[in-house]
Amino acid sequence: MVFGYLGTVAVPALVLAARFQWSGSLDFPADVPARLARPFAGSLPLTPAVNIPEFLADRPFAQALAELRTRLQLRRPAPDPLVQFPRGRVLLTCSTAPGEGKSTLAASLALTLGRSERVLLINADLRTSQEFMGLPARAPGLSHLIAGAAQLRDCVHARPELGIDVIPAGVLPPNPQELLAGKRLRRVLEMLQRRYDTLIIDTPALAQCSDAMLLGPLSDDILYVLAAGSGDLEQTRSQLHKLDMADLGPIHLVMNRTQPIALSPLPLWKGAA
Repeated sequence: MVFGYLGTVAVPALVLAARFQWSGSLDFPADVPARLARPFAGSLPLTPAVNIPEFLADRPFAQALAELRTRLQLRRPAPDPLVQFPRGRVLLTCSTAPGEGKSTLAASLALTLGRSERVLLINADLRTSQEFMGLPARAPGLSHLIAGAAQLRDCVHARPELGIDVIPAGVLPPNPQELLAGKRLRRVLEMLQRRYDTLIIDTPALAQCSDAMLLGPLSDDILYVLAAGSGDLEQTRSQLHKLDMADLGPIHLVMNRTQPIALSPLPLWKGAA
């Protein structure tokens, strides 16, 4: 009986634990604080949804997103009663590599927050031409606004059916880092913070470029998205170390595409009562 237990339960469990311990990726939410030694903000489950409305209609995903929203709202500092016009909060989403779900998190969180406050979603990826929240790729956006090629009213697109406003990336410039590092972007964000309660800025992956490092000092909180079961753990640690060296705002780790562990019941011994 002892050897049978060791062969069927104990040894496989030890092998499975060793496999995840030596794995080069993060597989479960518990791995985040254990292997990155950082606080964990929340997790979002894997879902078959393919677009934002389907994500929000998926009950487990919507519940996990609501919990994340609540944690972020509780961490928001209390308003100063001496300030007549309080400044809106800036949230920045980033990830180690592309495809980890940071853009989905940014859009889903914006729509969820937009039910109770004024929210502006900004696409700060000035390196990839793509449709953004139903707007065409070359619609007036952030690049036009920073370069002074368009007015604010032309670049902020109201989406009443979504309950939020949107600023797309705009036309891709030849010098995206120079635009993002300029003083004009800071003035634009300060002006937008007087109009909105929350600004959510979606940035390119850190493995592709360092644009998030330029926008980090302008943000109040950073949501760092990690896809479960994918990515390079050492590369993630390296990118987080760079963010720490830049002395940016608080970094909240969010694990995306988590899967529940399904454990099948063990067969009972025939002689057991």
